[in-house]
Amino acid sequence: MFNNMKMETRLLAGFGGVVSLAIVLAAVAVVNLAGMNSHWREFESETLARKNAVLAGDSALSDAIHHFKNYILRGGDYDKKFAADTSALDKVVSDYRAAGTPTPEEEGLLNAILAGSKSYREGMAQLVILRGKDTSVTDMDKAIAGADKPIAAAFQKLLELNARDTKAKSAQIAAVLESARLWVLSIGVLTVLLGALLAFWIARSLTHIMRDVRSVADTLSSASEQVSATAQSLSQASSEQAAGVEETSASIEQMTASISQNTENAKVTDGMAAKAAKEATEGGEAVKSTVAAMKQIAKKIGIIDD
Repeated sequence: MFNNMKMETRLLAGFGGVVSLAIVLAAVAVVNLAGMNSHWREFESETLARKNAVLAGDSALSDAIHHFKNYILRGGDYDKKFAADTSALDKVVSDYRAAGTPTPEEEGLLNAILAGSKSYREGMAQLVILRGKDTSVTDMDKAIAGADKPIAAAFQKLLELNARDTKAKSAQIAAVLESARLWVLSIGVLTVLLGALLAFWIARSLTHIMRDVRSVADTLSSASEQVSATAQSLSQASSEQAAGVEETSASIEQMTASISQNTENAKVTDGMAAKAAKEATEGGEAVKSTVAAMKQIAKKIGIIDD
């Protein structure tokens, strides 16, 4: 089937195949990049956002512990800074939930953080009362101890869950990248093979065409030689015919001269015949006259004899 195709059709079909594979390659790359982008957006909007929220909460908890102890030791406005820190803890829970629907386990940890933050604020309220009563630092520290530990434990567990989720999302992105790599590699190899096949096909077709052209050229050359030989033969025959015509023309001229001569001879002969006839006629008349004269003489002799 392909051998019966025109060269133009072959080229269009070959290049069309290569272009089609290139389009498929681009489409596969775009689809895989879109999938990878989707996974990355999900990872960025959920996993990273939650991780950032947990890290911000852990930092707020550290500040709250620091301000709580400073208030025990020094008083001042550290209670207000502590209040801001616990408000930050509540905001962390809101941000974590806003990043996506938490799992039941995560929801339990978030509730533990809120409960711990509430307990911590209640402890600060008691601390303000104790400080107003001039309670010693040791007694204040004993009265409110360990309120931060449930919050710290909840943040630690959330970080572990986030690390596990990060690992899973990273594996998904890696799988998408590997799939894209394999697709691009496969289609790239197929494109190269098709290009090589197209090049071989075109070269083979051109070789056949050149071979046919050479065969036609050889045939034309042979035919030209035959035509040249025939032309030479015709030229030689024409020369021979021309010589024959010249000889014939000379013979005709000779015949014409002979005919003219014969005509002249005939005219002379005719004249001589006419003259001979005239002389014969005159001779006959003379004979007749002689016979008549002899008859008269005979008569006269007869008369005399009588």
